[in-house]
Amino acid sequence: MKDSNFCHFFHEDGPPVAIGKPRRLSLTSAKDLLSFNDLLHIRAIHIFDKGALPENFMKKSLVKSKHLKVLDFEDTSLNCIPSNLGNLFHLRYLNLRSTKIKVLPKSIGKLINLETLDLKQTLVHELPKEIKNLTKLRYLRGYYRNFNTDYSVLGTTRGIAMRKGIECLTSLQNLSFIEAYHDELDVIQGLKKLTQLRRLGLRRVRSEYGNALCSSIAEMKHLESLNITAISADEFINLNFESTPPQIDDDSINSLKNLPNLLRLSLCDNAYDGKILHFKEGFPKLKKLVLVRLNDVHSIIIDKDSLPELEFLILRKIPNLKEFLWDQAFGETAFY
Repeated sequence: MKDSNFCHFFHEDGPPVAIGKPRRLSLTSAKDLLSFNDLLHIRAIHIFDKGALPENFMKKSLVKSKHLKVLDFEDTSLNCIPSNLGNLFHLRYLNLRSTKIKVLPKSIGKLINLETLDLKQTLVHELPKEIKNLTKLRYLRGYYRNFNTDYSVLGTTRGIAMRKGIECLTSLQNLSFIEAYHDELDVIQGLKKLTQLRRLGLRRVRSEYGNALCSSIAEMKHLESLNITAISADEFINLNFESTPPQIDDDSINSLKNLPNLLRLSLCDNAYDGKILHFKEGFPKLKKLVLVRLNDVHSIIIDKDSLPELEFLILRKIPNLKEFLWDQAFGETAFY
């Protein structure tokens, strides 16, 4: 590996010694990066140091690393991103997962080649408006889940607020979880342009924007995973993905049949408003169905061939369930 300059490993118990000009660095101590003199040829940096990072560590490092394509700080104590982040013109992958970062600099809008931005389990509350310039971005995950409290679908997980301009991110394939409470209608309508999405997660959605949301989601022909949470337990979001005004009935869940690539469906914490949960034809690729804490549901009916590819079915805490009918052999489906 050293002869090919593919990757070099440095440890804090010895000085950094490199053969040739390495292009990828994996460091167990962040201090090694500051002592490394030649970063001009580096294309990827992975930091595994869970201790305190040196002061101005990021700012000093970025000055020397203008050709970086990969920057990975997952699980480190990094707490600040300097304004010169935008100088990394070639950066494609930025992983800040499980760091102490609270704010992203406006200069992130200069990273026009960025394809992946991972903000999961950070303290970032809002994305800067300049994020709309990242037209090559394909993967954007940004939410914080509090594991120190009792689980609550509304209170345990917090998304990241985003203002209008989301319609510019037309390359996105994975987007979760976004909170749109500032420019909610603009953001929801802007989603219509994100036709390449495979995974979408929205939080704190108001019921009055249900129709606009359905209209946007109907354009996402590649969508495989959809997660929507209302702004409060009293809000009911009517999701009906029909192209024409539907008739009102108790089986509105079947409007999801117009998402033919859906792979996973979760209904939790009284997300379904009805006593009879009836799955009819139209879920050709669904592989995982999760039904948890549905207090009002008395009956679950799954018609023959409605879930032909189902592999996992999870039923938990449905206290009033009296009837479960599935008109087909269980096959390889696993129950939990």
